[in-house]
Amino acid sequence: MRLFITTLLTLLTVISRGQEIRLGTFRRQNAAIEYSVMTTITLKADGRFTYEFSGHMIQERAEGSFRTNTDDKVITLTYDTLNQNDINYRNTVEMAPKKFKYNNDRLYEMDGRGRPIKSRRLLSRHRRFYIFGDFSRRRKVFLERFSVEVPAASNS
Repeated sequence: MRLFITTLLTLLTVISRGQEIRLGTFRRQNAAIEYSVMTTITLKADGRFTYEFSGHMIQERAEGSFRTNTDDKVITLTYDTLNQNDINYRNTVEMAPKKFKYNNDRLYEMDGRGRPIKSRRLLSRHRRFYIFGDFSRRRKVFLERFSVEVPAASNS
């Protein structure tokens, strides 16, 4: 009986503790028909992030700060738009994702209702049906952990 209670308490402690949000580089690469689109977000230890989007002849980059809600495991991105007169940069910020849900070293973009987007229609090289149909299929979309951010060494 004592072993059962100890096991139950240990299990409840592990489950209730949850998962800590780990910082680093998260990347998604979607293969399209003739080119690949890559999205990269780097979360740094000082509360800053870097967002990069690259595709067929497009390269966009934005920076800003982020905050985390450890209860819901939600990461909210705030882009730096102060003193930015470049119209392309403002368009990049408007189209860039603003909120992510963190789960198992993956970032899922959140929709307007606050739910994580787990799949989307993406381009495919093959038709949905043998002879007819479009070239889009539902695929899982998330940014997966690529590397861990190493804290800077102090000069002493």
